[in-house]
Amino acid sequence: MEATDVNAIEKRIKDHLYWHDRVNASDITVEVMDDIVRLSGEVPTYYNKIAAEEDALQLLE
Repeated sequence: MEATDVNAIEKRIKDHLYWHDRVNASDITVEVMDDIVRLSGEVPTYYNKIAAEEDALQLLE
């Protein structure tokens, strides 16, 4: 995957998390490496963790 593709995917996921206010996107870091998307950071509840995962997966399907 090219660097521009990686950057575009990271930005798209970050933007999606920002606009879907189930989580505070500023608390989440998005990394893409070797076709793997990694979300890291801290959210206050397990519900928020699942919400962030679901929102990111929505874009990758």
